[in-house]
Amino acid sequence: MEHSMSSQEKVTALKGHLQVFTPSMVGKIYAKAVRVSLENVPAYVSGTFYSRGRKPYKGYYYDTIRDDVTGEQLVSKTPETIRVRLENGSIYTFKGMIETLPNNKDSIGFQIVFTPLEILNVEKPAVDERTEAEVALFKKKASERDIDVDKILLKKLLSGGKPKIGMIFGKEGIVDQDVITALKEVQSAYDIHEIRVNLSDKSQIMAALQKAETLYDVVCVVRGGGSSASLEIFDDIDICKVLISLRGIGTISAIGHSADKTLFRQLSDKSCSTPTALGTYLRDLYREVEKNKIEGKVEAIVPRVSQEYQIRFFFYGVAATAAAVAAYILFF
Repeated sequence: MEHSMSSQEKVTALKGHLQVFTPSMVGKIYAKAVRVSLENVPAYVSGTFYSRGRKPYKGYYYDTIRDDVTGEQLVSKTPETIRVRLENGSIYTFKGMIETLPNNKDSIGFQIVFTPLEILNVEKPAVDERTEAEVALFKKKASERDIDVDKILLKKLLSGGKPKIGMIFGKEGIVDQDVITALKEVQSAYDIHEIRVNLSDKSQIMAALQKAETLYDVVCVVRGGGSSASLEIFDDIDICKVLISLRGIGTISAIGHSADKTLFRQLSDKSCSTPTALGTYLRDLYREVEKNKIEGKVEAIVPRVSQEYQIRFFFYGVAATAAAVAAYILFF
């Protein structure tokens, strides 16, 4: 009868012909292979540096160097003397040493670690043209525009005049009714002019803004909500350049919903979250003026017109009449 081999006998026979490894042996062999070929000789590594550790361990920080092609990361055992010269997100070429460290006690294998010892080259992270253009717009606005829309409107209302407001609407838009409804009975306190353009046409928007510059005290761009794509035109760099180049006129954005943070909104002198909010703002501003006139407390809103007016009104006393205040502003 033919003898069948047991499982143990098969393993014994197999070991006699093949080299069988334990998991631990596999890890050590591969670690040794890497060590022989890469360790103990200078290595040159290039990638994007990112700091990780907040505190050093025995004089080293354990950071990462990322391969920007594959996204894979190499552990950087960064000396403190090198770390202080590195910036997150910059691309460095280092000269250093590679070593292998064993994984934790429960896993076979090893971790490859690079210790940078010298910085050979550095490239600052690239900034795309769009970002550069946006930054330039915010800088330009900060340095060249200091327009207080509240001040413009309050000064006119306090003098008994009607602020002249140009409102740019879409040709077929109906949000003008939202503004009017919110204004309620105070609509007649403002000299409002409708400007109808195609709000999908960049050139028409730019032309309307430029024309408004010499005609009104304040110009508003008013549009209802929509998809993100439909509001993309208000992130257009050229339109925003025109917006902040306007002189002698305040600008208000009343575009979309409160969650729509367009570049146009951020660069406007004043922002109202919706067309309805624009109407409410104008209504409340007028009511505030009238209320304080009746109560003889016009000085309460003077600080919003200017700090200088606030100081001078102090000497007029609380009993100053609304007429005297208005006359003062008119001839100032």
